[in-house]
Formats: sequence, structure tokens, C-alpha cells
Amino acid sequence: MIRTSPLLLLLFISLLTLNTGHAYLEGDLFADATQEQKDAPKLIPADAGFHNNLGNVYFSTGLLDDAIREYKEALRIKPDLVEARYNLGNAYVKKDLLDNAIAEYKEALRIEPDYTDVHNNLGTAYYRKGLFDDAIRELKEALRAKPHDGKAHYNLGNAYFGKGLWEEAIREFKEALRIKPDDAQAHNNLGVAYSKKGLLENAIEESKQAFEIDPDDGDACYNLGCFYSLQGKTKESLEYLRKAIVLDSENRETARTDADFENMRNDPQFRQLLGLD
Repeated sequence: MIRTSPLLLLLFISLLTLNTGHAYLEGDLFADATQEQKDAPKLIPADAGFHNNLGNVYFSTGLLDDAIREYKEALRIKPDLVEARYNLGNAYVKKDLLDNAIAEYKEALRIEPDYTDVHNNLGTAYYRKGLFDDAIRELKEALRAKPHDGKAHYNLGNAYFGKGLWEEAIREFKEALRIKPDDAQAHNNLGVAYSKKGLLENAIEESKQAFEIDPDDGDACYNLGCFYSLQGKTKESLEYLRKAIVLDSENRETARTDADFENMRNDPQFRQLLGLD
């Protein structure tokens, strides 16, 4: 069961902060920021930008319900505040409320149709719902405005992959890597796309690069075990499978029923590694 890396939706989120005279949003200043922003409504009772910024403070500290409340208050005061629409959509994504997120992203695009980041995040939300055609449309729109955005190329590659369009997926992952050669996730997913076309040597090369860039990437390591098994190279497969299990003990349970290891099923070392005897 070869694994792809996830979309760069949450990594792509950038909270939009409006200038309301408060500069706290980083590091150890979160607590001070939260207290100051909490006290500020007494002085600024109907400032949409303030509530948007307070939402960002809550979002950045993981208080998503509080963030959502503040973004909604910003939008009650100023319904066309596109920054708050975008940020509210991002908060819904973090809570896995994808339908809510999609509705907010769509409204943000109604207000500002060329908002590139919204197109990207809307596309990835569609992807997570399995709506690959919609995802492709939105990600292409994001790339129309920012053709050199490696994250959007990576996400578009995943959308093509979801549709089983291996050539298109390979093209987008390659473009993402042209822009950012040390993107471990793009290397991993390019390797998986190659494997779908039976190009196992290419798949191994890409997964090795992913693992070299990120030695804690259990997915790339597990995939190497799968690829070598499919090639009939038991020694190499066991080497990477052992590493994958060290990185994530759940890989042992997964490998027990993984068809990619079928030709190793009776190997004594394989059985010992997985505790099958």
C-alpha cells in the first residue's frame, strides 16, 4: 500500500491581519496579544479589523472555536471583509468542516475573484472531498495568477493523481520540484506516481531523495520497502521496512496485510520482523 504525502493546504494558510494599531502576533507575545485584544472591545466595540486580528491570535494558538467566533463577529460588522472570509474558511478547514470552508472561500471569491490563495485552498478543500475536477479547476486558476507557486503545482499534482492521471501528476510534481528541489513531499508523491506507471527505478530514486531530505519521513521509507519488494529485492525491502517500523510502529501492522509484500510473505526475516511466527 504505497503512500502519498498530504496536500499543502494547512501549510499554505497565511492569516491576513489588518492594521488596527496592535502588533502582537508572534512568539511569546501571544498571551499579551490575547489579553490586549480581549480588553480592546471596550474601546473598539465595532471594529471588524480588530475582531479579524483577534481571530488570528486565537487561530495561531490553536483556539479554533474562539477564532471562528471572532471572524464571524468581524463579518457581522463588515460582511464584505474578504480577509475575514478567507481566515474563517481556514479555521473551518482546521476543524475539518469542509463544506463550511468551501462556502466561505466561495464568498471570498465573490468579493475578490482574483484572490489566488483562496483559489488554492478552495481547490485543496475540494480535493479532500474527492471532487477532483473542481479541485483541478481552482488550482489551475491559482496558477494562472501565480505560475511559479510550487505549492499550487504540488497540490495540482495531487488532484491529478486523485483522478488517476499519472502523466499530468508527474508533470506537476516535477514542476513543483523545479521550483523547490528540496520538497520531500513532492519527491515522495512523484515516486508514487512513477510506480503507478510501473517505473519502479524512477520511483525508488524519488523516494530515496525524499528520505534523504527528511529522514523522519516514514511514508517515503515504507514506500521504498514496497518498491523493492515489487522488484523482488527482499534484502533491500527489509532494510527500509525495518526503518519504517522504527519511525512508526503502526507500519508493522500495515505491512502484515499489504499486498505489495506478498512475494515476501514466507521469508523468515520478514515474518520475524512482523511478528508473524
